[in-house]
Amino acid sequence: MTPTPGLSSSGSPGSLEPAAFAASGPVAVAWQRTQDIGLSLVAALPALGVALVVYGLFWLGGALLRAAVVRRAGQPEHVARIFGRLARWAVLTLGLLVAVTVTFPSLTAQSLLSTLGIGGVAIGFAFRDIFTNLLSGLILLVTQPFRIGDQIVAGSAKGTVEDIQMRATVIRTADNRRILIPNAELFTGRVQVNTAYPLARAGFSFLVPHASGPQRASGVTLRTLQAWT
Repeated sequence: MTPTPGLSSSGSPGSLEPAAFAASGPVAVAWQRTQDIGLSLVAALPALGVALVVYGLFWLGGALLRAAVVRRAGQPEHVARIFGRLARWAVLTLGLLVAVTVTFPSLTAQSLLSTLGIGGVAIGFAFRDIFTNLLSGLILLVTQPFRIGDQIVAGSAKGTVEDIQMRATVIRTADNRRILIPNAELFTGRVQVNTAYPLARAGFSFLVPHASGPQRASGVTLRTLQAWT
């Protein structure tokens, strides 16, 4: 009797020959897909080289734009550096999108923007607090309700402003402690700036014996204040 193809010599159904299994099994499918991926990568090498050149040009343009923004921002040095860094990031992001479309011509700007739009909404919900503090920090740097070196009071925190970062503001208390206040709290909350003006009034309370009299007490007070100044 002639053996049935695809069966073993014993004739038991369901037992494939090793050669037939290797030709049609998952190993062959995986090998074929690996070959397809390798051929597609080789075919994309020229486009990848062009994309790297394009991204390099955008990288150089971003560096030049950052230097120009720092020079002509009309802001303090630390503020100008932040705006220059943001401008460079925007140029690099645009360059990355152009490089991706050059490498993969099937991707269009419309499809990339739609994908980034959906992803941006998801990222925005995930990092809402970070973006809120970031935007609040930018507004504080532009409007400058207080500056580095000012003494402020925000809630229960009181001290001297040491740095205004993108996420938080750093203040140093009178007992030499560092406090990080999120910029969103400073932007939406009440902030008292004690050094906003060159002069400020201070009040002192003290007890005076009745026998001294108000004139003698005022004289002693004036002499003491003059000795301090």
